[in-house]
Amino acid sequence: MAVAEGEEKGLAKGLPMAGHVPGRGGRLADPQNWRQGVGLQALTPVERRLDNGRRRGSSRTRSVKSEMPRYVLTLDLKGDPEAVEAYKAHHRAVWPEVLRSLRRVGVRDMDIYLLGRRMTMVMDVRDGFDLQRSFAAHNASDPRCAEWEQLMKGFQQPPPGAAAGQYWTEMESVFSLRGQLAALAPARKARGRARSRPAAPRARKSEARPSSRPSRGKPRAGNRQ
Repeated sequence: MAVAEGEEKGLAKGLPMAGHVPGRGGRLADPQNWRQGVGLQALTPVERRLDNGRRRGSSRTRSVKSEMPRYVLTLDLKGDPEAVEAYKAHHRAVWPEVLRSLRRVGVRDMDIYLLGRRMTMVMDVRDGFDLQRSFAAHNASDPRCAEWEQLMKGFQQPPPGAAAGQYWTEMESVFSLRGQLAALAPARKARGRARSRPAAPRARKSEARPSSRPSRGKPRAGNRQ
């Protein structure tokens, strides 16, 4: 699925260039300012615990997040070095209205990485999230969200291979460690069950087997010559 550019009921349908919530990868310039601007009231009690665990590097938090649906998208910035620096500066302090709205529409975490002009977004979302509908709702939720979207598009351009009108474009997954290990799991379990089966009992020595040799008993009287 790709995010298309355009207007729908006066709102852009393209994926907004929103900054990430403190989490994996990069970070905001001042996480304390993020907390004061967004406020933990935007998080549910469970999300507060996850956020606290994330800041402590909790392995449990990472395992919980790994079960969420995930999108990975790419986009290019325009070739002006000053524009690239301005874009990065904007994302050090994303507007609080944008952050709150992203969480409300189902984005649980979002990280954006940059190499040269190529960007990659990793986005974990809740079940039922739809890329087009959820971001249309995000843009409609607050005028500041639509304003942020238009401001960020001034720095962006479609990546190579994107369809006409696409900015943020989904990337193809070529490898998943978790997926391939999961595919190996049934075979490992089968081998484990085979090793755990008890061996067939051996015959005891006291259980004599019938002999095929002829009997050496005395000849009967009627057979004497």
